[in-house]
Amino acid sequence: MSVMERLLDGVMRVVRFNDRLDGLLLTVDEQQKQLENLSDRVIRLETALEIGLATTPARGGKTRRLPKPGS
Repeated sequence: MSVMERLLDGVMRVVRFNDRLDGLLLTVDEQQKQLENLSDRVIRLETALEIGLATTPARGGKTRRLPKPGS
């Protein structure tokens, strides 16, 4: 294999790698948008649940609250 063939092979590998990387970046962007959408939806659900629990009197006169994360 000549030096020129090795050089061309290396350049082709870089081009193919760059194409794969571009595709991966698009996929990551799409996943990030979906994650942000789901995060917003969970926040809205938690808010609605908090409001619902706060407006319904619990037994014993205390208002119910969601448990703290991790407990």
